[in-house]
Amino acid sequence: MKYLPDYFKDVVTAISTEANPVYSHFGNWSELLMDLEEKKKSPTYQSLRYPLVMLWSKYSERYGEISERAIADNVFMYIICQSSISGLLIEPQKYTTQQRWDSIFTVTINPIYEALLLRMKFGAVFVKTINDIPHNRTNDYNLWVGDKINKLPDNLDAIELNFKNLTYYLKK
Repeated sequence: MKYLPDYFKDVVTAISTEANPVYSHFGNWSELLMDLEEKKKSPTYQSLRYPLVMLWSKYSERYGEISERAIADNVFMYIICQSSISGLLIEPQKYTTQQRWDSIFTVTINPIYEALLLRMKFGAVFVKTINDIPHNRTNDYNLWVGDKINKLPDNLDAIELNFKNLTYYLKK
């Protein structure tokens, strides 16, 4: 059977291209921190960290209402990008919200968001209502996760997506 983490990986793989790779991560913040720290130390994988789409590992699912479907609730996905504005000599933590919107969200994060939703809307996996996948979106300018011990290793910007009653087909 294929479940939500499998479909999540399929969607991220589908929106990723050789010219614009998007990486996926399924898990929690401490696992993401370990993965990013490990890649940061590697010359081969240092540039293969962002942008990434993370599926938070804690969500609930209901089965059995219709045998071929599952309904996942409180599904959180994050589209995360390193804060970097070419040509700007100030440190990323000092970027203004407008600078982040113009150079990071508009250029990288929003296109990934749009491609992700488009793939979910028009794929055969997720159940839609008039080609819509209802969700809440929260922009997070200068993402901070955890405390000093668990702070992510880079200056990051992100979109948090929260899906309620995300219905998908179970496939064998």
